[in-house]
Amino acid sequence: MSINNFLFNTIFQNKHIKVLVTYGSQTGNVEAVSKILFNKINLQFKEIKEMNAITDIKQLDDYDYVFFLVSTTGDGEFPDNADKFWRIIKKYKDPVNFQYGLIGFGDSNYRSFCHTSKCLSRILKKLKAEEVFPFVQIDDALDDSPKIEQWIEDVYLFLKKKQSEVQNIFTRLMNN
Repeated sequence: MSINNFLFNTIFQNKHIKVLVTYGSQTGNVEAVSKILFNKINLQFKEIKEMNAITDIKQLDDYDYVFFLVSTTGDGEFPDNADKFWRIIKKYKDPVNFQYGLIGFGDSNYRSFCHTSKCLSRILKKLKAEEVFPFVQIDDALDDSPKIEQWIEDVYLFLKKKQSEVQNIFTRLMNN
């Protein structure tokens, strides 16, 4: 491979933003919302994973943006498919290098309303992840789907704008 081809391929790889949608869902509702978000995002480099699939926190640095969707179950516990992730990230000490959005789901009829997302928010801030969306809490007892739909639309528009900015930079570089 020539040096020009190598440079072009390296720049081309950086032409796209990389997004991860990751979720913790006990009953499947948050997983379903995650899939709606994932399908709405119109990007080439996107992935969706349950939180437990992330076994090394450094993996998150491979993404430009990580969107966490997590419910609270039981008496404030993480869902089964997010519990291992929680045990790993709460012990992690090194700063991370990604931007994120977090939406928590819970029921205000319980004392531990959105406890998992509140805990995750504190850890992400402690690890110096950059919050690009205000933390949103969905109350299953009060909120209806328009609040969730608005969050998904906001994420979609944000990512669309960011991808456009990256492509404009790439185009300018290629034309110089």
